[in-house]
Amino acid sequence: MPLAPWGRLIAAACLLPKPLFGVNFSLAIPEYTAGCAWAALRAALRLANLVIALRFDFATWAWFVSVGAVGAKLAAFAVQYGVFRMIVRQRIAQSAM
Repeated sequence: MPLAPWGRLIAAACLLPKPLFGVNFSLAIPEYTAGCAWAALRAALRLANLVIALRFDFATWAWFVSVGAVGAKLAAFAVQYGVFRMIVRQRIAQSAM
């Protein structure tokens, strides 16, 4: 069974060989992990959307699409923002030494 276009993108983003285009991935690991986490979140939300659309009534699906999925993305963004802010502060402190 062929993968959907978004499935191929997730596989490519998470499974490619790490030394790519001469990038030092020891510095890019948080960015790489964040990309895979976003891809996994999007895939999980798509699957949940499909299950809710097929199994529940219209009102439940409408709530999920308008509140649940948006809330999950906002929460993930807040966590990512906090983690990246912490990483940047640590790298600035290390470079100041």
